[in-house]
Amino acid sequence: MNNLKSIWTKLKCLLIGFDYNLISDSSIKSKKLLTQYFSAILILIIVWFFVGFQLIREYVNGDDLWLSLGTGFTGTIIVIMVERQIILSQSVNFFQKSVRIFLGVVMAFIGATVIDAALFRNDIEIKKKIYNKEKINKRVQIRINELEKQYTSKEDEKTKVLLNLEKITSKIAKKGSKIKTFTSSYKSYPKKDSIGNQMFDLLGKPITYRVYDRQTILVDNPEMLTADRLRSELNRINQLLETNSQKKFDLRELVIKEVNSEKGIIEDLVILKELLMEDIVGIIFYLAFFSFFLMIEMLVILSKLSASKQTFDYYEKIKYQEELSMLKLKRLMKNSSNEI
Repeated sequence: MNNLKSIWTKLKCLLIGFDYNLISDSSIKSKKLLTQYFSAILILIIVWFFVGFQLIREYVNGDDLWLSLGTGFTGTIIVIMVERQIILSQSVNFFQKSVRIFLGVVMAFIGATVIDAALFRNDIEIKKKIYNKEKINKRVQIRINELEKQYTSKEDEKTKVLLNLEKITSKIAKKGSKIKTFTSSYKSYPKKDSIGNQMFDLLGKPITYRVYDRQTILVDNPEMLTADRLRSELNRINQLLETNSQKKFDLRELVIKEVNSEKGIIEDLVILKELLMEDIVGIIFYLAFFSFFLMIEMLVILSKLSASKQTFDYYEKIKYQEELSMLKLKRLMKNSSNEI
């Protein structure tokens, strides 16, 4: 049981920043102060872990559990570090109080807004459908205009291809699919004298002569390849036009899915503001949460201000050790100066 109490006290000291050895030998009053600070910070840890977790899960990446948990833990660490600035200060001056109150108001605003956004989620979704209708209509119209421009451009391109294909087809009809072409070839024959003997030149090489042969053959009209290429281009354009028409047909459904899947914190805040402003109950509800968060944020500084008006042996021990340390330092400096 004592070990469990010791571990629990060490955990409190770890979060608050108190010295375990000093607090373990201190009075019940000092230990109650430790518990008071710990309770205030623990409330803040729970609240800001949820706020950080919900913020990421709702607006950044709802499927990434580790990112949400990491953000929640980061929020709690920031809270602990901020509150330690107040707790571990010997006295809280006006500037510290002003900064902490301002920070408390900001954090209360963020916390109340995130919590209200989570609680009013169904109302926000209902209101968002009205906003989404206008957004969908505008986005559909813009994309239809783009598709119509693309369609007109492809229709013009198709008209040009059809004209070229018509000209090529006319040429093929006149000349036919086959056209005549001529090939020339030759053969070398040995040159002989009058009695039929092979003739040689001065170097001893045989003397030859060439006999040319010209032939007429039928080949495919080269315009046929051009016509095939134009027909392929025409098929490609027709497919693009068909795809364009299909996109128009599916456009509204696609935009509806796209818009409904979008999540934006600014849009939700605007809708939340309108929801709250529509009825006094919404404003009261928000102000209640804002006040709740603000009071939570002020717990530590209120505890610090209350503690500053009382005497705790834990703080007296710290002062005593500081005075003792200063006395040792002065003696050390005095001894050093005497040696010199």
